[in-house]
Amino acid sequence: MAYFLDSADVTYKERYEPEHIYIFLGKCITSGKDITVTVTAKDLFKYHQGELIQYAFPYLSSSQREWMMSGMHEFPFDED
Repeated sequence: MAYFLDSADVTYKERYEPEHIYIFLGKCITSGKDITVTVTAKDLFKYHQGELIQYAFPYLSSSQREWMMSGMHEFPFDED
């Protein structure tokens, strides 16, 4: 299954110190806002090995996890 995180619409930076992390950068496909999500390399590996996203990244918000999967960070129906 392909996820938005792995698409050409998302770029990333990798840092090794003090901990190996990935910083993903992209836009929300519904609002156009810039989104930045930072995860550890260890957790990203678990996710790519099939770990459910909520267990691989429990420290991310549900909106951040949704963006990683679908590209949607904000939903039009969530507005007041």
